[in-house]
Amino acid sequence: MDSSQDTDDDRNVAGGLIVEVTPGGAAEEAGLRSGDVITGVDGTPAVDGTSVSALIRMHEGGSTVTIDYSRGGKVGQTEATLGKLEW
Repeated sequence: MDSSQDTDDDRNVAGGLIVEVTPGGAAEEAGLRSGDVITGVDGTPAVDGTSVSALIRMHEGGSTVTIDYSRGGKVGQTEATLGKLEW
């Protein structure tokens, strides 16, 4: 979802809004929360939710990426180890 859908100070920040964090998932383990806006992945800016998804998919499952985010108008950075899609 695009950051413009946010309800706090992050709605003016380009990126992808985290609507729900899966318990035990990569985002939760990285300390990300619902309402955070992902603004970049490994130094590449994200302009909306679609670009966040594309930037994540550029990396293999199990790899670690640096996530730039905004929470309540304050910027942060964390590392996330991506999960693997099981078919």
